[in-house]
Amino acid sequence: MDSSTNINSSAAENQGGVSGTQQETSGDTQIRIFESSSNTISRADLKDSMRSLLAPWGFDLDQLMKESTDPAPPEVKKPKPAGEKLKCAICLCAFVAPIAIKVCGHVFCGACLGEAFSKKQECPKCRAPVAKRHLLRIHF
Repeated sequence: MDSSTNINSSAAENQGGVSGTQQETSGDTQIRIFESSSNTISRADLKDSMRSLLAPWGFDLDQLMKESTDPAPPEVKKPKPAGEKLKCAICLCAFVAPIAIKVCGHVFCGACLGEAFSKKQECPKCRAPVAKRHLLRIHF
């Protein structure tokens, strides 16, 4: 099938207009754009030309223009499930028998904190000095 459609539009950078030809041969479409001797074109003629250029591809100019002016929906980040947030800073797993340090508020697994305390009596995260009386078992 051999058909061709002419388009005309004005170019902002050029004093002259721009025109083009769309040719379809055996399912292949070619578009040729070249300088026009015409200096002006009406907005309605430009829209008509653009409609005829987009139609073979199944695009609707009015719909495309509407979509381009619609505000984009805000990107919403999904919060992580509570289980993913509640992890021991030492073993990086979900808390097992969690213990909080009252001095700084950091929480660790009971076993992890016990092992860390066998080396030094300080918070494994912020190094605040901690006594055993500053520990609080947490029950979820």
